[in-house]
Amino acid sequence: MAWEWVPVVTAGVASSIAVGGTLLGARMGHLHAERLANARLQHERVLAADARRQQRLSEAYVELLDVVEGVGYWSAALYPMMDTDPPQELPPLPSLEKQVRVQALVTAYGSEAVRELHRDWTKSMVHIRAAAQTIRYVTAEIDMRKTGLGTEM
Repeated sequence: MAWEWVPVVTAGVASSIAVGGTLLGARMGHLHAERLANARLQHERVLAADARRQQRLSEAYVELLDVVEGVGYWSAALYPMMDTDPPQELPPLPSLEKQVRVQALVTAYGSEAVRELHRDWTKSMVHIRAAAQTIRYVTAEIDMRKTGLGTEM
């Protein structure tokens, strides 16, 4: 008779352990799901930030190429290999605002290699402009001497 209570107690303990294990398993599963969700959100934030950075970089480089091409056409037309009659009009340089914006974009988003190339390109364009001014000055001086206006000196 003393042993009659053992199966009841054993069943009660077993069911308590089962319920406790189920609750513990559920809690651990919930924590794991929460960690996975947080990791996924963090990953999505990183991807979104990278996508925004790539978009800005793409837009900056397209604007840079636009200015470079515009200045390139301008510099090629300064003194063409063959002139036309009447001479072709010089294409306009990209606006100062556009050039300043591109400089800012390259500084903000360009890689070090692109920033260095842009500095070199800018120096080249300064030299081209200076050479064009020198040619205009010398040409004007020659024209003045041909007409006799510059002989008083």
